[in-house]
This record gives sequence, C-alpha cells and structure tokens, in this order.
Amino acid sequence: MNADTKTNVNVNTQLLSERLSQPVAAVLDSLSALLAQQGRLLRTQQPRSAPADFQALRAAFEQHSGAVGSTLKRALLERWPQIPFSDKELESGEQQAPEHADAYWVCDPIDGALHYLSGMPGWTIALCLVVEGVPALALVHDPATGRTYRAVAGQGADCDGAPLRANARGELASALITTAHPNWPGQVRNDTAAFLDRFGRLLPQVFGQRVYGPTSLLLALVAGGALDGYWECGQDYYDWLPGVLLVTEAGGVVTALDGKPFTWGCQGIVAAGPAMHAGLRSALARQG
Repeated sequence: MNADTKTNVNVNTQLLSERLSQPVAAVLDSLSALLAQQGRLLRTQQPRSAPADFQALRAAFEQHSGAVGSTLKRALLERWPQIPFSDKELESGEQQAPEHADAYWVCDPIDGALHYLSGMPGWTIALCLVVEGVPALALVHDPATGRTYRAVAGQGADCDGAPLRANARGELASALITTAHPNWPGQVRNDTAAFLDRFGRLLPQVFGQRVYGPTSLLLALVAGGALDGYWECGQDYYDWLPGVLLVTEAGGVVTALDGKPFTWGCQGIVAAGPAMHAGLRSALARQG
C-alpha cells in the first residue's frame, strides 16, 4: 500500500465478482441488509447505561458483541465457505501481517462498544474483505442513523448509494479533526504520553479536535467530507481497514503517522482529504 496511490491497486473487481460468485453490487446490497438487520437487533437490546464495574462491563460486551459476531460469521461462512473469518479483531498484537495469504473477512461486531453499553449513539458494525493483504470491500453500518457506508476497491465509495467524497478543505485553522486515545486501563504510559503530546500540539492549530466514537465511523465521516481528518497512535490495523478503504475510494489520503505508506505493521494512522493531509501530518510530527 502506497501513500501516493490507492490502497487497492492489487484488487481486480472482475476477479472479486468471480471469487464471490455474484456481482459485487449484489454482494454489497446483501451485506448491507445483513448489517442493518443486526444493527436493528442491537438497538432493541441496547442497555440504557453501562454496568457498575469493569467485569460486568466486559461480560456485557462479550454477550452482545459475541452474539452479533457469531451471527455474521455463520452467515458469511454459509454463503462463502471458502473464505475464512478472522477471530483476531481484538488482538492488535497479531495484526502485523496478513492473517491469510488469500481472502478473509475482518469484522468488528460493535465498534464503539463503550458507547453502545452506555446507551449512547456512536457505534457501528464494521466489515471488511481482505484479498491478498489488501482491503477489497468494506461496509460500516451506523445503526443510530441507519446509514451504511460502503466501498469496493477501484469502484469508489458510497453512503446508501450516494457517492462519498473527501473534503477539499486545505487549511488547518478551519479544520475539524478527530482522534482516539489509548483506551484500556493500564495501557503503557508511553502510549498515553505520545497521544497527549500530539493532541496538545495539534489543538491550537485547528478549529476543532474531537475524541469521539469508533474509528470506523470517524473514517467513514472523513470519506464523506463531514470531518476533515482523523489520526490515531498505535497499531490497531483491523480497526482501521474498513475506513481506510472508504477514505481512499472517496479520494482521500491515508498514511502512517510518520508519513510512510500505510501498511501492515505501520505505526499509527493519518487520514484526510488530499489538500489537508500533508499539513495535518506535519502538525502531528514529533519534535526533537
């Protein structure tokens, strides 16, 4: 994957249709319906507030996320038994190289689980088909709005059929940027320090900087032009894959935090419209 080209250069859409034994447009429609169905189910089951302690919170997450994940896995394997389904979405340490040499599914049944468990909006169901190490097809469903963001390598990105286009804005001073902080109790202090350093450096340079919602939704909003950019430290590659395809197919640019190509094992992510990306990345660059 190269910062100056699309992340999907290795994907042939005709071969993708043959692999899926169905036109890609029909696959998108059926998967959109599947995610929307599970989104409606999750909304009917959504708690009004989070459990009182961490163990109860974790148990609730495993219950809700596990049920949806199992349903999606079963549906995908029944339809495409030759394509494996990854169970390592929560294991960022295992995401330094493609899990399978050929095609496989990466899924986050509830991206933004704390929002979901707290009775808030701002959570999604995210799905990505990886082919030979490259994101080839992606869907991000936002149950709060009912919108489904979709992308196919080389075919563009849309939201419920309406084309997505990254924002053309280029000035940081008028930009709305989003990010995500290290989010596990006990996460190493260096991770937190690196985040706070960049957050503090960028804050006075932009119109607004927000920490909100799941990565998949925020990248989808970058793809649609509602947000100007997104950045994050770490190596949560599977969290990023669906949104990366959305952004690049919407004409945006995605790199690692240091400006190197966004690829397996890279450190962090910067995603933005083509006129905004270089300035955002430069503003986030570590000093000294």
